[in-house]
Amino acid sequence: MPVPIGIQLEIPESLDAMLKPRKRQRLMKRVYTLLGTRWGQEYLPKHFDRRQREYAMQPRAGDRLSGRAFWRSYQGKKKKKYGHTLKLVYTGDSARKAKRFRVHATGQGKNQGATVTVPTPTLNFKPGDLDMASEVRQVTPAERKSLVAFAEKTLVRITRELTGRRRVRIH
Repeated sequence: MPVPIGIQLEIPESLDAMLKPRKRQRLMKRVYTLLGTRWGQEYLPKHFDRRQREYAMQPRAGDRLSGRAFWRSYQGKKKKKYGHTLKLVYTGDSARKAKRFRVHATGQGKNQGATVTVPTPTLNFKPGDLDMASEVRQVTPAERKSLVAFAEKTLVRITRELTGRRRVRIH
């Protein structure tokens, strides 16, 4: 299931003039690859553990039930058998498979960006009106802000490495 990381980056004009088009494409591809890897390592696991409350996930059958009705529901059976009521996790197989994500990045044209492919085919099933794949694709505003800051710092750092420009402080 591909997860597009839709963040547009701009190279500062002073540094952009120093880069040839091919070098610029490689630079952007490298930055987007690091960005996709960061999302996969830092934010993707949050969808499968207790921190998933940050995301707007649809309610499951049994979320609002109690007593005998809860224990007969899907959530109750999962709680009894596996000891949890995590929304995207049943046995934990999808969470384990998600750790093997792949990042595809491109640094040219209008298609600049990173796509993270998460190998969890069981989350593509849509029981009832649930869309678990879209729940995995969610990025909170705080995560987006953090990713943009990371990408901008990485972009400046790598651009300085390529151009040899450094800021030197004289005391």
